Amino acid sequence: MKFITAALIASLIGMSASYMEDYDDDIEFDYTYKLPVLDENFKLDCYGSKSYTKSTILRYVQKAISKDRSQRTRLDTYYFLRFYGQPLLVYKAADDRFQDGTQFELHIIMDKQYTFLAGMIKYAVTDPETGLRGTREMVCKFYPGTQFQQYVQPR
Repeated sequence: MKFITAALIASLIGMSASYMEDYDDDIEFDYTYKLPVLDENFKLDCYGSKSYTKSTILRYVQKAISKDRSQRTRLDTYYFLRFYGQPLLVYKAADDRFQDGTQFELHIIMDKQYTFLAGMIKYAVTDPETGLRGTREMVCKFYPGTQFQQYVQPR
């Protein structure tokens, strides 16, 4: 009985803090570390009004490096299911909109050596059951033609 009560209290505390839903299509990656090759075939779809190419991503990575090396600001640490247990860096690169006009933030995910791993969007949502506001995170998709190589986790 104590366990059920504790679980219920923990669940209520979690729900009241924020509603958050994560999406990560790891089936596409067969649950292995894969590194997108940033070449002419690379293209990233983040469900908004534009797609992102090699040059755009490299520009965002350079901005992220500058921000992280600044004495006043640091990049946030992020944990991503696709790279389980590895502390990564996340950088808010741009703002965009879905076709319905809903605004979202584009973030890029990098390892500690600033290697680009994936794109992710974040946008505000309201839980239909509780009415609580929160944030949804969704991983961007790579266009067909994007190539991958095996990723070795840095030590």
